[in-house]
Amino acid sequence: MTPRQMLQEGLRLHQAGQLAEAESLYGQLLAREPKNPDALHYRGLLAYQAGDYEAAVRLIAESVALKADDAVAYMNLGNAMLMLRRPPEAQAALEAAVALDQANPDAWYNLANVQRERGQHAAAGASYRRTLALNPAHVGALNNLANLLYLDGRVDESVEAFHKLGDLRQTMGQTDMAARAYQQALALAPNPGIETALALLTPALPASVAEINATRARLTAGIAALRERGVALADPLHYASSAIFYTGYHGRNDLELRRAIADFYVGATPTLAYRAPHCEGYAGPGERIRIGFISKFFSPEHPMSKLYGGIVDALDRRRFDVTIFRFGPPGPMGFGADASVVTLEDDLEAARRTIAAARLDLLFYTDIGMAPTTYFLAFARLAPVQCVTFGHPVTSGIATIDYFISADELEDEGAEAHYSEQLVRLASVPTYFRRPSPAAAPPTREELGLPADARLYFCAQNLIKLHPDFDAVLAEILRRDPKGLLVLISSASPQLGQCLLDRFQRAMPDVAHRVAFLPFLKLDALLAFARQVDAVLDTPVFSGGTTSLELFAVDVPIVTWPGPFARSRITHALYRQMGIAGLTAQSASQYAEIALRLANDRAWRGQLEEELRRRKDVLYENAALVRELERVLEAAVAAAAEARGVSCS
Repeated sequence: MTPRQMLQEGLRLHQAGQLAEAESLYGQLLAREPKNPDALHYRGLLAYQAGDYEAAVRLIAESVALKADDAVAYMNLGNAMLMLRRPPEAQAALEAAVALDQANPDAWYNLANVQRERGQHAAAGASYRRTLALNPAHVGALNNLANLLYLDGRVDESVEAFHKLGDLRQTMGQTDMAARAYQQALALAPNPGIETALALLTPALPASVAEINATRARLTAGIAALRERGVALADPLHYASSAIFYTGYHGRNDLELRRAIADFYVGATPTLAYRAPHCEGYAGPGERIRIGFISKFFSPEHPMSKLYGGIVDALDRRRFDVTIFRFGPPGPMGFGADASVVTLEDDLEAARRTIAAARLDLLFYTDIGMAPTTYFLAFARLAPVQCVTFGHPVTSGIATIDYFISADELEDEGAEAHYSEQLVRLASVPTYFRRPSPAAAPPTREELGLPADARLYFCAQNLIKLHPDFDAVLAEILRRDPKGLLVLISSASPQLGQCLLDRFQRAMPDVAHRVAFLPFLKLDALLAFARQVDAVLDTPVFSGGTTSLELFAVDVPIVTWPGPFARSRITHALYRQMGIAGLTAQSASQYAEIALRLANDRAWRGQLEEELRRRKDVLYENAALVRELERVLEAAVAAAAEARGVSCS
């Protein structure tokens, strides 16, 4: 091997945890090139990992003497010096690191720690803030900054930092640590917002069904206690609860719980119940119905744009005057070329005023519960008619949302009991979806780090959709297929993936090692990969929506298992719309049977792919759905005018 190849192979072994082999290769390279700075650096890292900090300092110092522009080497030199209790030299090395690379959050964090240890609190605080500006999810920097602010007597800022730390820990699935951060904040100063966040803290990824049961009982008791004490919130948006999102993944009827949460919030913040002046004595629309569509997530790659952007574009402009309400900086949405676009602030009062000024007849929320801003806006009466659809397929529990737009096949018998809104069942799933295309060349198994001889069972859903009840089904599939490998998509939070692996270790310890995580793939690459796997698995309890529509577009069959709630029935409803049977399970054992057959019966899979090719067109750019929705919306506006004693006919 050339020296370059030796270095690359040594680094590969190093990263794979084969430390002795890496050490040997670095040693061979240094025997040939004693002044190779990279080999010295990496050998120094091995010494650091082995706890030989003297050797680490000697080797890495020699490396930076030869290669003075290596910011990472300077950072590692500083870390090693810190372990030897040489803070001044550590600080000098870390200052060199950030001077060379000001975009490295870890270098700033390590520098901040040295500055704090040396009593340089102002400099340490600035360095922690630089760390967080580069990596807002750096829990160490946020925790240390919170403690530093407290030591400096800046209690209010410390409370806010602990609050942010709790929110961050919660999204990472670290519920106990989140609670601890909220409790640290409350120990410093009373704060009704943080008290509410603690009372309504909900795990992002439950460890078990027992934890789900305990969480829901705790939430119910916590809401009652907050209401009994008359807790008031000046700004509920700043202290939004995780419960408005994560309880939807529990697989339960959320109606009473979400009503209780909504009742608490409107009692704690009466200004949420704002009413736009034009809604009083509403007399009906003018020549066209003024309709507004609102979401925090209107961008080309987000499901809200993919699911509903086509509906916005396809509405008959002779009958509807369309306004899109979005948040954040202006940018592409993937739809709305001939609609008015209004950008809202993340300020409830300002956003309410802006929407009210549009004098809408109907306000259409694509989702309620996915983002705190739109959740709290939904408490206001901003249009005579307000509706929501299945962008987040759970009832809002909010009295001012009049209709939930769903479909016949999305709802089981008696589904009205799942909603605080009036349930509207359309003939088709309410979306006007534009089909995507896969990449010409799919990523190979080798490129993705997957074994060539495994049978791949691919679940492309967000990890928070993997309900604990699903673990036993996955375990059965892997036990019955010795070559089976469960392939999941990595979360943006590595800690969340680790929470799931920990749960698998408890639930299915004998097969938990047969789980692999893919890195983030762009959509075309993901679709091309999905065509190469052996079986694609839908998540029971909370089914795929956008993902299923994208996979069906490239003829990929999916195993699904609908339950009693709409959020578990989306893939099933799409199959019913196409008239395709055979991939819908009615029990855990049947789900496993279908998955195993799909992975092992190539002829059957080919038949299913052909059925999808012939029947899938009904799922995409469905003009009949838009015409039906138009009639529903017109009737709702007419009913609103009639309810105020004035006919709009």
